[in-house]
Amino acid sequence: MSASGLNGHDPRHRPWLVPHGTRPLTGGASVDSAFLAGLRDAHVSGTALSGAAEAWASAAGAALLSHGFVQLRREAEEGVRRIEYILAGLRREARGGASWMARRDLFIRVASDDATLVKTAAWTLGCMAAGALRLQRLAHNCGEYQAARLLEMSVDEQIGRARQLMEFVHSAAPAGIAADSLTNRRTQ
Repeated sequence: MSASGLNGHDPRHRPWLVPHGTRPLTGGASVDSAFLAGLRDAHVSGTALSGAAEAWASAAGAALLSHGFVQLRREAEEGVRRIEYILAGLRREARGGASWMARRDLFIRVASDDATLVKTAAWTLGCMAAGALRLQRLAHNCGEYQAARLLEMSVDEQIGRARQLMEFVHSAAPAGIAADSLTNRRTQ
C-alpha cells in the first residue's frame, strides 16, 4: 500500500488535513520513518495536551467543567503511555517530535470564561484526533495492528471527551455561556 493517502489522495496537496507540526510524507521518506516521526509528534502533542488540560482545570469556573478537564488530563496521560508502549515495542525513544498544536493555541489568558476554555479544548482535541487518525493509517500501512488499535482507543477517548465538553456548553448556555461563540476558533 502506498503512502499517498486515503483513497489515493496525496496529503501534501491537502494541507488542511495535516495537523500543525506534522511532517507530510515526501518522495524519499518511507512509511516506517513517517510512522516513527508521527509517534514522536504524538508523544509531544499528548504531553502538551496534558499540561494544557491541567491549566484549563484550574481556570474553569464551573466545578463540572473543571472535573472534565481533570479527566481529559488523565486521558491525555494515558495516550502518552500508549505511545511510549508502542515506541518501546519498536525499540525507539520519544525524542525529537514536534507538537501538532502551537503552544500559544493551548494556553489561554487567566481571565478567560468557560466557553473560551471549552472552545480551546474542543479545537485541541480535534487536532489530536486528526493526528492520531493519520498515525493510525500509517500503523496499518506498516503492519503495526496493535499500535493502530491503541491509537484508535485514544481517538475514541478524545472524541468522547470533546462531545462531553460540548454538552456542558449546551447545558450551561442559559446560564450565560454563548454556545454560538464556539463556532469560531480563537485567533489570538
